[in-house]
Amino acid sequence: MNSTEKEKPESLPVIAITMGDPTGIGSEVIAKALVREGVYKRCLPLVVGDVKRMETAVQITKSPMRVEQISKPAELTADRTKLYCLGVTALSSDLPFGKLSAEGGEAAYQYVKKAAALAMAHEIDAICTAPLNKEAMHAAGHKFPGHTELLASLTRTPEVSMLLVTPKLRVVHVTTHIGLLDAVAKIEPGLVERTIRRGHAAMLDAGIKQPRIGVCGINPHAGENGLFGRGEEEEKIAPAIAACRHDRIEVEGPLPADTLFYRATRGDFDLVVAMYHDQGHGPIKVLGIETGVNVTLGLPVIRTSVDHGTAFDIAGTGKADERSMIEALYQAADLARVANLVKKYGSITAVRDVSFEVKAGEIFAFLGPNGAGKTTTIKILTTLLRPTSGEVEVDGLNPSNNQSEVRKRFGIVFQDPSLDDQLTAYENMDLHGALYSVPKKLRRARIEELLNLFQLWDRRADLVKNFSGGMRRRLEIARCMLHTPKIIFLDEPTLGLDPQTRNQLWTHIRRLNEEQGITVFLTTHYMDEAERMAKRIAIIDHGAIVAQGTLTELKEKTGADSLEAAFLQLTGFSIREEETGQVERMRQMARMFRRR
Repeated sequence: MNSTEKEKPESLPVIAITMGDPTGIGSEVIAKALVREGVYKRCLPLVVGDVKRMETAVQITKSPMRVEQISKPAELTADRTKLYCLGVTALSSDLPFGKLSAEGGEAAYQYVKKAAALAMAHEIDAICTAPLNKEAMHAAGHKFPGHTELLASLTRTPEVSMLLVTPKLRVVHVTTHIGLLDAVAKIEPGLVERTIRRGHAAMLDAGIKQPRIGVCGINPHAGENGLFGRGEEEEKIAPAIAACRHDRIEVEGPLPADTLFYRATRGDFDLVVAMYHDQGHGPIKVLGIETGVNVTLGLPVIRTSVDHGTAFDIAGTGKADERSMIEALYQAADLARVANLVKKYGSITAVRDVSFEVKAGEIFAFLGPNGAGKTTTIKILTTLLRPTSGEVEVDGLNPSNNQSEVRKRFGIVFQDPSLDDQLTAYENMDLHGALYSVPKKLRRARIEELLNLFQLWDRRADLVKNFSGGMRRRLEIARCMLHTPKIIFLDEPTLGLDPQTRNQLWTHIRRLNEEQGITVFLTTHYMDEAERMAKRIAIIDHGAIVAQGTLTELKEKTGADSLEAAFLQLTGFSIREEETGQVERMRQMARMFRRR
């Protein structure tokens, strides 16, 4: 591809870069970053900001690019001589650099608002944010502590987590932009547990198969068995750690923060969970503010950010360091590339002109390495995500256009637990039935039938928090069957279970399939399960279905004597190396630490 090529490569994700506060360094770091040729190998960047300000930044930084205004992302091309800008504001011509103003705060807000709208409408694939100034935004009347909370509000997301990443350290925060006393008051076991789980999922998505997580305490020396503080570690943190360990998450704590960050940098942990803003931000900024990246976990859109502020003191001088913006762009592009590949899958429409179809009444296994998009595919099929393009049908209906009807047709067991621990087994079932409008009389009969089928009737009055992992999984499958679905989606349903429990679970699923004709769509990393259960199997790798068919057909195609051997023949025996963006560096570090 040459520098003036006009055609838009369909495989590259479109990244909207919000310009940030126009009186800060945002426009300059963008102008510097977009000169880098490597950016265009990974994405198509689109600045959402002010055209005149970007033209000024191009002049200040002596960039060879020319700013071109467009009205919508569809007008983007891969012309590397042009810096494309979707103009949102017409700033005052005399608005100075380096001076806090309500006009700058309002502009920064409008850029993020526009980018969020584009992402929610699936016109772009990810958002990368340049810094805004909180005081300026407040002066404009927008009372948000920062980007994280603003994007959560714009996308109507009730709770998110901030993940900071440098080449040496990753930190996810339980609380962020609130005062220290308010942070301690806000911390509670449920919030800590949800933060650990979001961080754990992010590490899995980054290719770390068994993430090791260290959780900070609140007080000095993590309270030192009650000597410091008022028992916050035992009351607010320990229960969350116990709940995560119950689900086989490798988590340790609460640990003294003063040594935990050091231990993480030497490889003892893949992720640190910080309790409050400065506890996590301090070590990150000492270790790598120039290349640090901020990722918001829990949003329905991909968002990364630079890990520095508006730097009013050097704004307009051309001195700003663009490395954090480059890293944020690379990480957004890496994450979006995976999402794009998955969004193109459907039950009958394909990635790269390859289709797969699940037949009524069969057990279908959808296999692939970590990060291949199996879970996201299920989210598309079950109406939780909209595809970027292509067609998706579930029982003859398009999930995007018929959400309510499609949801009546399927049941789902997510990879992460979704039961309410504070309710009994019966109450969890009853609540599910009420949500699906199952008549009360029928609901009672179905609950008794299913709990008996899964050998849980005698434990119906027990709180779920007292259940083993296997009992919880059985209850989740029973619950997903309550409204009599035609299809059940099982996303790694036996993860972390012992062989006896796995065997029992699959016996129940086989019985449902054979006796009631339920279609089963499953993902698993246990090849013996797919070999034993599935009538047909599809294997995905690098965004394409590399093989599909019966077990016999897959073995014949590869010359292998087992499904595991066939899987390895098709997807490779080693982790593939890629150009080292931030995500890949995370993977490399994980491998390096394991070799020690």
